[in-house]
Amino acid sequence: MVLNKNKKGQAAIEFLMTYGWMLLVVLIVGALIFSFVDFGSLLPNKVELNNNLRASATESFAWSKDAAAENNTAIIVFTYNGAKRVEISGLGHQIQKSDGSSPCNSSFVVNSDTDVNSTTATGVVFLNGQTGYMKIKCNTTDNALILGDVLEGKITINVESIKTGLKTPSVGPIRLSIS
Repeated sequence: MVLNKNKKGQAAIEFLMTYGWMLLVVLIVGALIFSFVDFGSLLPNKVELNNNLRASATESFAWSKDAAAENNTAIIVFTYNGAKRVEISGLGHQIQKSDGSSPCNSSFVVNSDTDVNSTTATGVVFLNGQTGYMKIKCNTTDNALILGDVLEGKITINVESIKTGLKTPSVGPIRLSIS
């Protein structure tokens, strides 16, 4: 009788060892895949703003090369939904590639409805319901954008009331995949 119990115990240990090694191999392979694959490029674009500005993540985009010499550019599309006339300038952002390279440097705001743009801190006049966009250039040598890169960071669009001169920045996170 003692021999029978030992054979059952040996079979149980062999069973556990076989499945244990298999589980260990699956965990190691899964960890390697997870560490080498960039899942960030699979996430959708995200642009969020506050203070009467509504950004459109579906219309915002970034690209690396274009025939119109608009290389290494990100476009953030937004709509102003406030009651008063305001000046909007977009000279504040902390956007860089997700690999941590140097940040993108220059930007300006354009009112799509009036086709007026500003490259200075004075801003562009917007009325309720008007759509505009902020153009951000990433044109440094070490920051050239390529297909599959992701721009991430925080964007600040300055909104200044024309009557009172009160500035209320619209701040939010941004994440754009290069297309």
